[in-house]
Amino acid sequence: MGRPVFVNGYLVGQVDSDIVLQHEGETSLEGIFGDTLCCKGSDGKIITGNTSELLAGKVVALVVDSLEARGTSAWDLEEDTLSILTRRYEKYRAKGLDFQVVFVSADENEDGFLKMYDEMPWLAVPFENLQQRRLLCERFKLHGVPSTAFIS
Repeated sequence: MGRPVFVNGYLVGQVDSDIVLQHEGETSLEGIFGDTLCCKGSDGKIITGNTSELLAGKVVALVVDSLEARGTSAWDLEEDTLSILTRRYEKYRAKGLDFQVVFVSADENEDGFLKMYDEMPWLAVPFENLQQRRLLCERFKLHGVPSTAFIS
């Protein structure tokens, strides 16, 4: 059985390849995402975990978003996309499929990041890692919000 591939929150098929989205440059998980990612502990508080341990062998969806985008016409579409992606994420994770989402904040301030991430069940690039957030957006051509890309 192949890995699930999603577009805008919809399962569109499965692939047997290890590459969903090809990219140039660094290919190690740490080189792409940084050494650590934010995750939520059992109490719901934000903690950090080792990138390799959190993402090894998984198809990864990158979601770029910002609190500032809310209230725009793009947000109306995004709100539905994020709710669909959240339902799919929870469904596939419950089935044990190798799928993970990483939130990349486009917010200018940490409060915006924290408010957005509080509503998300997945991982995030730490807000303080601005260089890594910018590098991810550039590498995967994620310009504007909302934006999504899938890699493995």
